[in-house]
Amino acid sequence: MSQPPGSPDDSSQTESLPPYQGHNPGQGSGPLPPYTGQWGQWGAPGPQFQPAQKNPVESRGFFGAVFDFTFRSLVSIRFAKFLYIVAMVYLALGWLFGLVVVTTGAAYDDEYSVVLVVILYLVFAWIPFFIQLLLVRVFLEFVISTVRTSQNTAATRAEIGLLRDELRGRP
Repeated sequence: MSQPPGSPDDSSQTESLPPYQGHNPGQGSGPLPPYTGQWGQWGAPGPQFQPAQKNPVESRGFFGAVFDFTFRSLVSIRFAKFLYIVAMVYLALGWLFGLVVVTTGAAYDDEYSVVLVVILYLVFAWIPFFIQLLLVRVFLEFVISTVRTSQNTAATRAEIGLLRDELRGRP
């Protein structure tokens, strides 16, 4: 497998270069050496790291993740949207059921009480349902942020492991 030009293992070009003497700007050691584009010289780009590969456990499908008994694949992020929609529908149906109960219960009284109760229900009854929906949203955001923190920590740990292995392999 051939290495790209300028990589640390490309010894064909580095043998012809003079050794770098160093540069200390505070002591007037002279001009900087010219940029040659070689790895490891002053001003040259550092090693290029490949992005971490996706963990095969995390790339499972939804049902594969649901039946993952090692709990390495998390379904919280994929399932949160569905749970939020279910909560919205459940709370809306609960509000409508309350409206039906209020109107049928007040129908046995005079017509003014029906109108008053329905108006009060329409004005104030949405508040507890909205608060419940807000609490569901906050809970789902907390779960998702916890899962994403876990995933980012795992990715950072894997990247640090790759960096450590690469640094150990250098002369």
